[in-house]
Amino acid sequence: MLVVDEQHIIRQVNQQAARWCGTQPAALLGQPLSEASLPPAVSATLLQLLEPDEAPPREVFLPEKEQWITLSAARQPGGWALYWQDITPQKQREQQYQALADNMPDVLTRWTPDLRLRYANAGFASKAGQPVSTLLGRTFNEMDAPADIAGPYMAALQRVFDTGQPQEHYNSYSGPQGTAYFYSRLVPELRDGKIETVLGIARDITELKNTQAEALRLRDSLMQHATDKYHALFYTMDQGFCLLEVLFEETGQHAVDYRYLESNPVFAQQSGMPADVQGKTIRELIPDLEPFWFDTFGQVARTGSTVRVERSVPQLGRWFDMHAFRVGAPKPGRWRCSSTTSPGARSASSRYATPSKPTRSGCGWPMPWARWPTPGPFSKP
Repeated sequence: MLVVDEQHIIRQVNQQAARWCGTQPAALLGQPLSEASLPPAVSATLLQLLEPDEAPPREVFLPEKEQWITLSAARQPGGWALYWQDITPQKQREQQYQALADNMPDVLTRWTPDLRLRYANAGFASKAGQPVSTLLGRTFNEMDAPADIAGPYMAALQRVFDTGQPQEHYNSYSGPQGTAYFYSRLVPELRDGKIETVLGIARDITELKNTQAEALRLRDSLMQHATDKYHALFYTMDQGFCLLEVLFEETGQHAVDYRYLESNPVFAQQSGMPADVQGKTIRELIPDLEPFWFDTFGQVARTGSTVRVERSVPQLGRWFDMHAFRVGAPKPGRWRCSSTTSPGARSASSRYATPSKPTRSGCGWPMPWARWPTPGPFSKP
């Protein structure tokens, strides 16, 4: 600490101040402040602090000692008290933070309540294509940013000031190197319980977006490949196959109909059903079909069990060896199941035997399979 009178003559000086100046207290006492043996930066700053207008504390670097100090002045009777404080550890932390901020891949910004830039790291200057010094004090709009980028970003900033809640923001930018994608997190910074500034942290997620796009493309390619293989098998297999949607009454306990969603060519040949069954219900095709089929498919749909049964359909003049199983997750009132049919012979005596009851097996779901090539109502003459 130094104490000077109205004529700026040094009247008191403590040992610490003299040590920082590299001299002894006696060498400073009685000296005009402007002529005292002080580091030039310290002398000039102290004289500025004695100006009529009250000045805030000033930071000064002492290169000989590699030390940072703050200087402040307080009026007192007969002169001023000049205070010095060592802030070297704080400045070192700030410099480390600044070095980290300037070399990190993220963009860091700080915005005032009027949405003007108070701080930005080198990453922001690089993206903006302008030095930080020319950007400070400007709004995003005043930085010549495209309106479709500046407008939504400033709106997100304003929401933080209005609500006090952090905001997330996404935007893309098309430049000479292609389209870049950014994710921003906007966080309020408080002083005395009020929002003083908003800190923005923006990350370039272009590589992630491109990776996601490539993953989606690969997924679609694999799905298309699997679909092609499925269709090749579906249309060349020697068993009849169909996909059914089982329809239930309001309680969901009793099946009342089923609709054909998909079938392969062999199914029409073996079952005697028309080739264009897709989208049609069995009651449209065979209005008087016996309840056995609705009960069987309903059981499979509701319970997820699999059923294999051999039974005749008089309306088609055929016997069916059917294996049925549920497909996909059930939905209220509707379930999907698949059935397959395979050709086979049945003895003349068993042709007129009493139809057997459905039996359960550990795999799949019941499906109709034609066993007798007796002409049916949908057969061509």
